[in-house]
Amino acid sequence: GYVLTNAHVINNIIDGGKVIVIFKNDKSYEADLVNYDEDSDIALLKINNAEHDKVFEYLEWGETPELGQDVIAIGSPMGQSFSITFGNVSSLNRFIPRSAPFVPYIQTDAAINPGNSGGPLLNSNGNVIGINTMIITGGNSRGSVGLGFAIDGDYVQKTVEQLRALPEGQRIQRPYMGIVFRPVKKED
Repeated sequence: GYVLTNAHVINNIIDGGKVIVIFKNDKSYEADLVNYDEDSDIALLKINNAEHDKVFEYLEWGETPELGQDVIAIGSPMGQSFSITFGNVSSLNRFIPRSAPFVPYIQTDAAINPGNSGGPLLNSNGNVIGINTMIITGGNSRGSVGLGFAIDGDYVQKTVEQLRALPEGQRIQRPYMGIVFRPVKKED
């Protein structure tokens, strides 16, 4: 009964409101916000009465992908519900300006557009490897130009564990020293 999405997808209900989760079979369920982390842009929801109404299938996490690996992005771009696009992993551990420097992103050329946020990025086996989060566009374009980004699934899992463990109303606290670093090359 838990649902993962981006915090920016549900930011209009953070201070109170209602979330409706709609499934492909047009069944809808109300969900409560369990917790969220705006820095990581991750939110955890729980479907109300999930144990009484339906048995929900659970996701299986996949390993961090490799460069060039095939991926599948699912979402509702431009209001087109349950759309699926295909692509490849273009980069790993990508740093995105104006985003938290500690969040690792998977860059993909799978078409991700406004409305894909919060949807899964899957490997070719159907395992979740990330959460579709943002795109970078150029010029007057508002749609995909092949620069899509998903939060890495390993990071998502660690963040969700923290969100579930926190008492209601508390947020993840991160130390801050004023120093930000990123590895520039992998050392063996």
